[in-house]
Amino acid sequence: MDCRLVIEFRKIPPYCQRKTRKKIIKGYLDYLSSYEEAKKQDAASAEVFRKAGVEIAEMSAEDFDAWRALATETSYAKFVEEVKDGQALLDMALAVE
Repeated sequence: MDCRLVIEFRKIPPYCQRKTRKKIIKGYLDYLSSYEEAKKQDAASAEVFRKAGVEIAEMSAEDFDAWRALATETSYAKFVEEVKDGQALLDMALAVE
């Protein structure tokens, strides 16, 4: 954390600090709620596909790591080669957790 932010935050009046803290907490709770909602929607979508006869493959962490290694050598490499600023875009995408 940038210490300057802490010092500047302490300069704002206490009632503004309280409001800011409440907004931060609300934003975080909204984020968690959105994440949980997205997980529910993912599950509902998977169920629609299952009912339509589509086989849904689940990946373990090891499966995902193997897939990522293969993608790095194939599709990621092609993307970096063919897309302007491809490496920067790929780096940004992979930074998302």
